[in-house]
Amino acid sequence: MSETSATTEGDSVSALSVDFSHTARALFSVGSVDDTLARVLDLAVATIEGCDLAGLLLVDGDQLTTPAHTDIVVADLNAFQYRGGEGPCLDAIRENLIIYADDLADDVRWPRFGAEATDRGVRSLLALPLFADGSIGVLSLYAHF
Repeated sequence: MSETSATTEGDSVSALSVDFSHTARALFSVGSVDDTLARVLDLAVATIEGCDLAGLLLVDGDQLTTPAHTDIVVADLNAFQYRGGEGPCLDAIRENLIIYADDLADDVRWPRFGAEATDRGVRSLLALPLFADGSIGVLSLYAHF
């Protein structure tokens, strides 16, 4: 390894360390759980390329809730999934899989959800299942056209 690449690698690790430190400080300084969830979603939108909207879906007994979201469109799309029994977030929970849809207008897995999402200006999404301490949920990241 050359001195230049070692320096560049060291700089990258140092920068990443600083980024994590700032993120941790931001998350722990917000206070309540709701504030922390909101901050996590805001950071997702701010730091993940292509992410325009984000939300958290949680399973609470036999109920599905959206306790945090960056835009009402996310809550509305989650509610649409609950009512219709169809959608990527539900599949992420049921199958314990990361679900990605590049173009919801043409995705045959969820025809009703895809039409609803594209009508609301959402084109793609990434649904990440979350399982921790007996809680089940999905972090959903949405992108516009």
